[in-house]
Amino acid sequence: MAHPPDAVRAGRIGRIPVLSGGDHDEARSFAGGAAMADPSSITEATYPQLVQAAFGVRAADVLREYPLQRYPTPVEAFSTVITDAAWSCPTLAGDQAFARTTKVFPYEFAESHAPNVNQVNVPGMAQGAAHATDTPYLFDLGGKNLLTDPAQARHGERMVGYWSGFARTGTPAAPGAADAVPGTVTSTSVLSLTAAGGTVVDSGSDHHCGFWPRNP
Repeated sequence: MAHPPDAVRAGRIGRIPVLSGGDHDEARSFAGGAAMADPSSITEATYPQLVQAAFGVRAADVLREYPLQRYPTPVEAFSTVITDAAWSCPTLAGDQAFARTTKVFPYEFAESHAPNVNQVNVPGMAQGAAHATDTPYLFDLGGKNLLTDPAQARHGERMVGYWSGFARTGTPAAPGAADAVPGTVTSTSVLSLTAAGGTVVDSGSDHHCGFWPRNP
C-alpha cells in the first residue's frame, strides 16, 4: 500500500474529480445583514464610496459596469458587485484551473425561494440564492427539515442525489435530473440548480466575469 506522499509524487491526488460551486447571490446575506444593522451603510449616496473603497483605481469602471439604476436597491447593487468579484468569478476561474488536471463539475445553486436561513430581510431586495440558502436542501438544520414546500422537497431530493451520486461514482447524477456537464479550461458553463430542475447556463456572462481580472 503506497503512503500518501507517494500518491502525491505520482500525481494521482491531482486527478481526483471535483464538485465545485456556490450560490448565485452569495453576498446578499452579508450586504443585507450590514444594511439591517445600519440602514445608512449602503445607500444611493454611499454606493460610489463603497465601490471606491473596495476597488480603488478601478472604481469608475465598476460603477459603469454596475450602474445603480440597474438594480432595485443600492444594497442589491453592491451585493451583486461583491458576489461577482469575490465569489462567482473566482470560483469559475478555479474550476477552469481544476480542469487542467482533473475532471471538474461546476454548479451554481440558484433557487430564489429557499428558506431564509440567514433571517435577512431588506425592503426592496429579494433574498435570492444568498449565502447558505443551499444548506437546507442537503442537510437538516438544527435537527429540522426546513423544506416544507413540495417543490423544495423535490429539489432537495435532486440535490442529495447529485451529491451522493458524486460520492459513489465521481460523477454527480440523480434519477430524472439534468446531467452535470464537466468543466473545461475555457468553459464558463455551470449546472444551475433550481426547483424547476437543473439547466446549463453561462455563468461567466451572467456574473460579468469577462470584466473581472482572473487574478485580482
